[in-house]
Amino acid sequence: YSNFKSTTTHVHFNPAIESLIKLVEIGFIKSKFLITFHGYDAFLETKDSFQSKYGNFYKNVYCVTSNSQYLKEQILKLGVPKEKIKIIPMGIDTSKFDGRTKCINNKNQIKLITVGRLIQLKGQTYGIQVCNELVKKGYDCTYIVVGSGDELSKLEQEVLKKGLKNRISFTGDLQQHEIKQKLEESDIFIMPSTYDNKTKRKEAFGITSIEAQAMGLPVIGFNSGGFVDTIKEGITGFAVEDRNVSSMVKRIEELIKNKETYKKMSLNCIRHAKKFDIKYTMQKFIELYEKKG
Repeated sequence: YSNFKSTTTHVHFNPAIESLIKLVEIGFIKSKFLITFHGYDAFLETKDSFQSKYGNFYKNVYCVTSNSQYLKEQILKLGVPKEKIKIIPMGIDTSKFDGRTKCINNKNQIKLITVGRLIQLKGQTYGIQVCNELVKKGYDCTYIVVGSGDELSKLEQEVLKKGLKNRISFTGDLQQHEIKQKLEESDIFIMPSTYDNKTKRKEAFGITSIEAQAMGLPVIGFNSGGFVDTIKEGITGFAVEDRNVSSMVKRIEELIKNKETYKKMSLNCIRHAKKFDIKYTMQKFIELYEKKG
């Protein structure tokens, strides 16, 4: 959204500013700027390097948006003034993710699913451990892992080592309509995202959690990063201690054993997800454009 002479230029991902700095300095672009951070871009610089590169440019920035409280805290560490930061969560198209209230028909059978890149930060290894623990407890548990990435071989070896080849499947990347179908066929969405062992970076938001809730799936994840902003605790899902597999298993068992609780939570998920419909999130951006338009 841009009129270079007088209104707002919206820049997604902070590093994209680098290509604009000279244009602003020579006066080619005279608009005000709105910058949207998405996650990793808040971890590329220290406060000193950020201020050295972008400090002068940020005099032209009237608003910075983040998708969660966690990401806002990271942006603050870079020296961006608190009064400039506004939280606007990512939105989804609920006309496409339009689930119905789900039920658990067999308390001994449970179908789990996770969607995300296969990288260490996403924590699929903990999802495998959760499935393994449920099987040990006598549950007929299956686990679908959607996504691709560098951790695939390592995760496949872990599955084989635990004897779960017939219970855990890796689908690779899927189209949205395919993901929707997998969600329809599942009972609970688990969000095992944790933190990167090297950088300590965490998940900034977790849009897949919202999509799962829109399809009527209760979500259970680790209390890590921005994930907690995607659920209503105890209403649409649970956030348990980071990397605590036993706590995640316990919450899953609660839902398996309590059909009415599960059904009520499924309905709450659908209602909650509608608040993240893209038409609402886009309206918030439009209001920001008009503020300086």
